Amino acid sequence: MRNGKRTTVTAVVGERPSEDKLAQFGAGPDEDFSQPGDSDSEQAATQDLGLTVQALTPSIVRQLGLPATTRGVVIAAVDQESDAGAKGLRRGDVLISANNKPTTNEAELNAAVREVKQSGRSAILLQVLRRGQQPAFIPIRLRDK
Repeated sequence: MRNGKRTTVTAVVGERPSEDKLAQFGAGPDEDFSQPGDSDSEQAATQDLGLTVQALTPSIVRQLGLPATTRGVVIAAVDQESDAGAKGLRRGDVLISANNKPTTNEAELNAAVREVKQSGRSAILLQVLRRGQQPAFIPIRLRDK
């Protein structure tokens, strides 16, 4: 109804883009994530885990509704073809440890990935925090090169 009169509306329904495609468009209105750069430290996590991460700032902590004391790196994008994507990791999840070692920045995450690769293992154990949930340990297979 419009101004008391019936109106016919034609709507076209489309297919929702994948999470990976949506992440390429940047942050939503309630997320102020800056897009990470292409530094070497970010490349290891991106290539081996299928994740793009960035430092967890106080602003992002507030937006995610997490305690101010939360430390870690926030996931900015997930390759849905990776094991991380298959296991349900998503933009806004916070990685608080990798192989039981704190990950307060990208360099610590990538050091943990390097350690796993050097030891010959094919998976890494990530501790993931999602808004409104308790932290969970999730094993993620590294990509084959």
